[in-house]
Amino acid sequence: MTGSIALDCAVRGGRSYIARVRYDGLSRVSRARRDGDAVQVVLAHLGPGIIGGDRYALDVRVEPRAALVVTGQMATPVYARAGVSSMHAHWRVDAGASLVVRAEPLMLDAGACHDAHATIDVAAGASAIVADIVTVAPGALVRLRTSARIDGHLVARDACDLRAGAGAVATLIVVCADGGARAAIAALLDPIVASAAGVRGGVGTLPGALVVRATSARVWAAQRLVEACVTALRTRARQAAAA
Repeated sequence: MTGSIALDCAVRGGRSYIARVRYDGLSRVSRARRDGDAVQVVLAHLGPGIIGGDRYALDVRVEPRAALVVTGQMATPVYARAGVSSMHAHWRVDAGASLVVRAEPLMLDAGACHDAHATIDVAAGASAIVADIVTVAPGALVRLRTSARIDGHLVARDACDLRAGAGAVATLIVVCADGGARAAIAALLDPIVASAAGVRGGVGTLPGALVVRATSARVWAAQRLVEACVTALRTRARQAAAA
């Protein structure tokens, strides 16, 4: 089966709104709701989960000065069947805009194989926060490939293959051109990651991006860490805007 989503977020009268949305196949998008200064949507798909051979695509643009928050409906199981399932996501964030992607866990069943590819294109004056959580059962394999670019220049590339025994793995990428802001974000997130219960992780900085990677025996411990990091980042952004 297949599914695709195309979505644009823009600003009108100083308020972010969903300017365009299209979905087909098994993919769905919720009604938009206010989330502080941002607009929030929930992405979902029909059926019990992803099945081997399924293909999904996602194309999201946040236009200048708009703010978008994207979440998942629930933890998504990936079931084994002949063929590899896949998700290809393209996130585009224009000047002065912000994007937060707070995904629900992807949970691979025994023997499942899944490819997840994401491209994050950010303008120099914009920011993006993209979080993923994956857990893998015996005999399963997930291949994660993420590239982040600022004004077309590659600033981060993450490639991770996970098999059984890895437990739950959480990855959070913050794309931001401002070096001072990245240093402040690292200082903010370091103690959160270090003190997270049941989680081992760290914070790394790159020119143009910051990456948090954490592992946990239980998926919900990893999810709590992601939620704590995202909450801290959004609180910081609101305080900076109000200053």
